[in-house]
Parts: sequence; C-alpha cells; structure tokens
Amino acid sequence: MKSINKLFGIFMALCLLLGGAACTDEVEYTGAELQNANQPYFPTNLASKIDLSADATSFTVEVSRLATGTELTVDLVKSGDDAGLFTVPATATFAADAMTAAITIGYDPAKFELDVYNPLTITIATEGLDNPYSSNTYSFTAGIPAPYETIGEATFADAGYFTDTFFKVELQQNSVDASLYRLVNPYATVLKALNVASSAAQSPYLTFKLLKPGDVVGDVTISSTGLVLFEDCNTGYTHPTYGEDLYLLHPSRFTGNFQNEAMWTYNKVVSYKEDGSPAIVQLAPYYFLMGQSGGWNYTQADGAITIVFPDVVITDYSVSMSYEGSFTDPNGANYVLANVNLGTDVFEARLALVSANTDVESAVAGIIDGSIETTNVRENGQVQLLSAGNGTYYLVAVTYSRDESGVEEAQEASYIDFIHSAGAIAPIDAYVGQWMLQGVIDNKVTNLPLTIAKWKEEGFLTVKGALPYAGYDDTFLLQYDPVSGYVILPPQEVAPLTATEGVSTLVVPCNMDEGALSVEETITGKLDEYGGLSFYNTYGNEGNWNTFAYVLNSNSGVQLVSYYSSYFAPYTNATTTRSFVGANNTLPLFKSDMKLVKVEKQLNKKSANLVIKNLNGSWSDKSHKEISRIQLN
Repeated sequence: MKSINKLFGIFMALCLLLGGAACTDEVEYTGAELQNANQPYFPTNLASKIDLSADATSFTVEVSRLATGTELTVDLVKSGDDAGLFTVPATATFAADAMTAAITIGYDPAKFELDVYNPLTITIATEGLDNPYSSNTYSFTAGIPAPYETIGEATFADAGYFTDTFFKVELQQNSVDASLYRLVNPYATVLKALNVASSAAQSPYLTFKLLKPGDVVGDVTISSTGLVLFEDCNTGYTHPTYGEDLYLLHPSRFTGNFQNEAMWTYNKVVSYKEDGSPAIVQLAPYYFLMGQSGGWNYTQADGAITIVFPDVVITDYSVSMSYEGSFTDPNGANYVLANVNLGTDVFEARLALVSANTDVESAVAGIIDGSIETTNVRENGQVQLLSAGNGTYYLVAVTYSRDESGVEEAQEASYIDFIHSAGAIAPIDAYVGQWMLQGVIDNKVTNLPLTIAKWKEEGFLTVKGALPYAGYDDTFLLQYDPVSGYVILPPQEVAPLTATEGVSTLVVPCNMDEGALSVEETITGKLDEYGGLSFYNTYGNEGNWNTFAYVLNSNSGVQLVSYYSSYFAPYTNATTTRSFVGANNTLPLFKSDMKLVKVEKQLNKKSANLVIKNLNGSWSDKSHKEISRIQLN
C-alpha cells in the first residue's frame, strides 16, 4: 500500500506527458556510450588542497582510467599558475597493465611563502579521449604549511556520527597564522577506542580556522564573528555498506544554497576564555562519501563535533529523566512517577509537568521566570509530580548552578515525552455500541449511524456504517491498545468499491485542510468525559492527521470518496440519517489541490531526551538518516 504515496506524482507526470509520445508510440532510444581504456579521468576524491614539503622539489598526482589493455599517453595542459610556481609535464603515460599514471609536478620551495596556497589546474588535452562520466580537469591549491606548535591537550568528541565520549587529543596552533589550529590524529584515537581499524588514507590532522569579518571563502565575504572553517578530513572509517572512507566536509564545499554564510553558522566558536581566545569550538560537517556523492547532513545541527581547548574545565549540568508510571494517593490525587539523574555540577533541577500541546521552549522560559510551577530536585532518585489525568505529557527540566556567593544560574534544559495513564483505563467494551458520525459523501454533509463491535481477532474492533452505499460492506478496523485504553485507526485496504481491475479502496488518515493523506501513520481515538470518542494525530507522527477518508487508489491516481469528522458522538434517535445508492457513485477530488504525503520515520520521538546547551542552542537529536546526495562545489 505504500506505493500510493507516489501515485499523485505519477498522475501529474502523466498529465504533463499528454500531447507528447503516447504509451504505444515507438520512441528511438540511444544507449549510453561504452567506456574503455582510452578514456582517462581525474578521480573526484583527489585532495583540493595539497601540503608541500620545504625539503622536496616535486610531488605527484594521479590520473586514472577505467580499464587496462594498452599503453596510453595523454597530453597535459596546466592553467591557473599565474606566478609560474609549478612545472607540469607535457604528457602522462599509462603502462599497458596500469589503471593509473603518475604526474610528477616540480616546484622550487624557495619561491613559496609559508601558508600561502597557490592554485593549479591540470587538464587532459588529448582530443578524442573525453570521458563523458568523469572530469578531465583537476583543480587544487598547493603550498608549504607553516610549522605548528603544540599548545596542549584538547578534549574532542564526534557525537554526530561516532560517539559522544570525549577523548584527549593533541592540539597545535600555526606559528604564522594564529587563527589556524589542528588536532593531531583525532579519528585514529576515536576509532581505536571503538575497536575499529583506521584506513591507510586517514587524515593525520583535523585542521580548522577561526574566521573574522572580511575573510573570503570562495565567493563569500565573511561578515560575522566567530565562524569556523575546517579542511576536508578523511576520518579513516571505511563505511561497511559502501566500502569507502567517510569524510568531514564543511558546508562551503557544496553548491547552491550552501554558498551562503547563513548556512555556515553552526560551525562556530561556542565560548571564549577571558583573554578572548577560544574555549570551545563546534564543527557541523556533512559526513560524506565521495564515491556516492552523498552522506549525512549535520551542517545545520548543534553538537556534532565539539573541541574543548586546553585548560578549559568541562562542567556537567545535564539531567536525564525517565517515566516510571503512575501513583494515586488515598485522596484520589494522581501523580506521574519519574526517575531523575543529575549531572555532577548540578546544584538543582527544576521540573515542570506540562501537556504535550505546550511549546517546549515556552515551558523552559516559564520555569526560568517562575511563571510555571516546578518541583525542585537536588538529589538523584524518584520524583512525584501531580498530573491532570490521562494524556501525553512533557516533563521539562532546567538545571541550575550555584556559585560561592549563593547566586544561582540556569545552565541546561531537557525534556522527555510520554503517554500517562492516570488510573482507570477504558476497556475495549467501552467502545462497543452505536455511534453517530458526521461525514461528507458526494460533496454533501450527512449524519451517519455507526456500529462498533468486537472483531474475531482479539484486540480489534469493526466499524460499520461510514459509507452506506447499497450492498457495500464499508467495514474498517480499529486496534485497541490495552496499555492506554485508546483505539488506533491505521491506514488499511477495505472491501472494493468497484470491480475495475487495478483499483483498490483504502481507509486512510488525512488532513483535508492541507489536502494530504498518509498510508504509514495513524490517528488515535480517546473516550472523553461526555462519552464521546475523539480522534487525534497519534503522538510521534511526522504528519498532522486529524480525520480519516475513503479513497480509490489506482496506477493513474487517487480519487477521494468521502471524509469525516474526528468526533464520534454517542447515538441518539433524534439524529437524521440517509442512505446512498450506487456503489460507484463517486465524484472527483473534493480538494482539487489534494496531494499525497509519504511520511518517513526518521526520528524516534518517544522518550527522547533532548538538550539545549547553555539555553542558547536549538533542540537537537542524534538520529542517523538515510544517505542524501548533493553536488560538491
């Protein structure tokens, strides 16, 4: 059924094709050109910046081809070397059995200024050997780096991809450019701790530069203070699925919207020492696989890579929480039970229990300004918080420090979310019986009598009467959750409305205001104090679903049959009803702009523990997404 998500796009594509070649027309197809040994190219994973030695007079780069077979000599042309610093040979020769050929480039180290990297482009110029799938040019910069001096041990963690454990690694500062730093073998240290072998191509350094207003990166002139630029870094971790090394790339390395300073702001100095030097730096990389032209984008997230400079004390103002259940006292008051663990440096944590409909940032602000009532905790252990009954809640906490003079200051905030059962849980029998539901069928609003009954399978209920066409079995299912006492309406295929081959009938959660529906997510029904049954968007959904609909699904598109109110009212004889005839009497989409939404589960929001560092960051999580592909600059 998940294929329904693609149907509307397919339908639109077919509409666009009208007037073009028909499905039965013969269309001439020209196959792709076969590649052979005589098509050389420069690999995409060649370094964009090359460090030269002051004690050498040449370096090599490699040109590749896709197959061996015969000896091949190609012509080379250099460009971009306006200062004439490099000597590039006129040709490069592949041995008959070789996939690569070395290009030896000469230079005079005496002509180089330390830490100044000069551009050079090498082009394969032999006519008739163009490779349509790869580049025949290689552009890079090369220079002699200034010597670095060790300034101490930094504390380093890559929580974005590897682990949030901090490691001690050597930190060096450039002796010519004081804004330039590098960590020595940071990923060798991380991978060793994780019992993972490092590849031979692992970068020995993670080099980063503190930018200042007026600095130029590509075509972008920096206007902000505190931004950080880092060089490409091969982590030395060979991805087990793709078989190639994982790189860290700065967002400036990509085209399009990434060529904008606003997209680089998560690479920054987080805090400074009293002397104005950096105390903590964070990097927000794109974890990238060069051969896949894709990876995992953390360029717009806090906390991926943290570098704490030497002599900076790391404090722990964290708080972790877990929902432990429900407690009702002899007076009938119900409490949420939670387990709370405080970080080493926390003086006090202030906790507030709020509805999941509350904006979390507003709850944090309310705790800090005192407008929200809190339960204050100074020791690890179980806490009781008065609840307002069944429902989904946030437990929000703000931790505080206290200095020697007794001044308290808010440090970090976190929250968990959970479904709370305050006591009596509605049994499955509470849903069995007669109900009234308002629906829109044939573009007309009507009140419909429904019957909910237990199904043959335990834990399920049948609903009949929502689409009363003569002779049609409109039954769909609800699933009962014995833990919460709620019912769940999942997307499902029901009895066909038409005998047309390739057309199925579905009941799906939807949002008619947005003209969207889902075949992956659910809506949840809860009994209220008046005996009614209300359906809500299931907590943790990616989409916002507030009702349900019957739809016809086929390869040519989706047709809306009917949709309904989210409230099932207790049955009353005074409510008028009507019957419908003609099982195929359906109209085109009531919402002409209705689209289909595929909701992909990327985040597990249940019991998430999310942290705001220093109360200035954005809520973040560490969920690994599927690989996304993007164009390098």
